Amino acid sequence: MATISEVLTKGYFDDSQTSGQVWAIGGYVGRTFLQWNKFDLNWRLVLTKHGVPYFHMREMQDPHGVYSKWYPSGEHKEELADFFADLARVIDESALTPFSCLVRVKDLERFNTEKKLSLQPYALAAYGCMLLVGQLYQGQPVELTFDHVEKVNSKLAKAQDYADSDRYLGPDGVFDKVVTVGLPEHRTFRDIPALQAADFWTWEYRKSH
Repeated sequence: MATISEVLTKGYFDDSQTSGQVWAIGGYVGRTFLQWNKFDLNWRLVLTKHGVPYFHMREMQDPHGVYSKWYPSGEHKEELADFFADLARVIDESALTPFSCLVRVKDLERFNTEKKLSLQPYALAAYGCMLLVGQLYQGQPVELTFDHVEKVNSKLAKAQDYADSDRYLGPDGVFDKVVTVGLPEHRTFRDIPALQAADFWTWEYRKSH
């Protein structure tokens, strides 16, 4: 018989923004402990294979950081392509489900002005992810962990307010089993492969938009 930890659906989310333009949140959800365990193991094997301690897109162009051996990137295209391909393969083989939501800041500001509201971009994007996850896993307990961002717990509380005020889907129980939590202060993405994968996905999602 499966234990509670093996059947609890969990997700890990990160954010990426272009200041004043867009704010995106995205990540992956897995249904079982064994699924996440397989992902974690294979992700760490890829990092070991390529000789880096963790993945973080923002640090890729730091000439003095953990990826300095690949700087400048234009001179290491094949090595980087192999690295990214291996990471993508791990995600694909783990059968994790991606979710993402993006808010265009200027559009939201205009909407707030027209409707005399004060919706917040991060909270709105987080609410969007809650909505998508809740629709797919309705009736199942889902815990979504969000990486560090300024006042993340306050932002997530606001996202919950948006969910509570959703008169269209709220009564259907879409949000009833969705729990959002901020990453504990003593933890970082560096030791959580799931958040590194979320960073990979969200960065590309925001950039392509």
